[in-house]
Amino acid sequence: MAALKDTVQAKLSCRNLSMEYRNARTGDRVQALGPVNFDIPDGQFVAIVGPSGCGKSTLLSIVAGLTGPTTGEVLVDGTRIVAPGPDRGVCFQDYALFPWMSVLQNVAFGLKARGMPRRERESLAQDFIERVQLQGFESRYPQELSGGMRQRCALARVLANDPQVLLMDEPMAALDAQTRQIMQDDLLKIWGAGGGGARKTVMYITHSIDEAVYLADRILVMSARPGLIKADITNDFERPRPSARTRPDYATRIDHIWSLIRNDAMQALVAREESK
Repeated sequence: MAALKDTVQAKLSCRNLSMEYRNARTGDRVQALGPVNFDIPDGQFVAIVGPSGCGKSTLLSIVAGLTGPTTGEVLVDGTRIVAPGPDRGVCFQDYALFPWMSVLQNVAFGLKARGMPRRERESLAQDFIERVQLQGFESRYPQELSGGMRQRCALARVLANDPQVLLMDEPMAALDAQTRQIMQDDLLKIWGAGGGGARKTVMYITHSIDEAVYLADRILVMSARPGLIKADITNDFERPRPSARTRPDYATRIDHIWSLIRNDAMQALVAREESK
């Protein structure tokens, strides 16, 4: 693993994070995660991949402040995280939209909670609706939208609150292949729209190695439970990357990452089958 950078230079730092829980059936203590250490510089897009059950989502939940670690700490700009906060925005796989609210109301929800006047928050929400290309659907409800449109709405809601760090937990896993590829390109356009200085710091959880290589500046590969960082890979393909998927070295990078995960993934599959 790459040497840890100085905490002052990092936007997001994870220090000796671990998570242990008690098996409800057996009462045994289970080490689910860590210890994990890594830094993410400001504006970097980091993808995290690993076998099922390795603790990827647990790690994101800890960084989001939704779960407390057994040991260790998370720092944003050197400040310890102990709860959810506006400095971190979270996109979930299931969108987590309010079904009784329209697109405009969903996107403006966080702004309303912060006390922003109605005219100002609706204007700002409209701007982000247009950024994710949902104009014309402001009055629609989540159940009236396709999966891709729901994810656009969820992304707009997070971005409207202007978080410093964007945490994404398998946000495109439920989408069909074509919609997923379109959303990947749209996410990169939004992330890089303002140039390098305006980019959000992103921690992106995915099962898809191809998605990680396509999106990220850097890829952290996790081992099977207890999840550890077994590789820290700089992903230096030039952006934009639509043509990168046809390159031999792109396929080689995917194969290399898969070689790091394959045995752990097979063991995880066997363990799941044996537990049934």
